[in-house]
Amino acid sequence: MPDICGALSSENGQASREKYKEWFNKYVGKKYKEVLDGEDYYYFRCSLLHQGSSQHPKNIYERYIFTEPSETSGNILHCNVLNNALNIDVRIFYEDILNAVETRLKDAKKLKITLIITLTI
Repeated sequence: MPDICGALSSENGQASREKYKEWFNKYVGKKYKEVLDGEDYYYFRCSLLHQGSSQHPKNIYERYIFTEPSETSGNILHCNVLNNALNIDVRIFYEDILNAVETRLKDAKKLKITLIITLTI
């Protein structure tokens, strides 16, 4: 979905590294500005999709650790850096990405409606 959201901002409708990073920084980055930006998330995405690994030589972290909240203790570990590894709560991150996708799609609909109105006037 992030690639699709980035492509929505592209003049030719194609996904690109730059559009992906722009989308992440605009719609997700505010919540992760201290630990993760579009550049690093793009590298994570590429290493995961193309190599099946969370490690990329250009990432600022050696690895990413996705955790689930503990059912027994209720502890949530999120956005912590431990021994050069970024810890992310998978449920929170999923919700943040999903909310960002929904917001981007709403923005695209608003833009489309504005363009239609402008073109008909």
